[in-house]
Amino acid sequence: MVEDMLAYKGIIVTHMTVREWAEKFGWQYSNFGPSPYIPPWRHMAS
Repeated sequence: MVEDMLAYKGIIVTHMTVREWAEKFGWQYSNFGPSPYIPPWRHMAS
């Protein structure tokens, strides 16, 4: 998907490039906190 979006803009990348970006920068996006919407089936039972 990322490859397709960049290719549309004329930027060619491989799946390995995207993987390297995810390994390098992915933790920054995962630390933003919980999503504002959590579907009911994802709530833990209490």
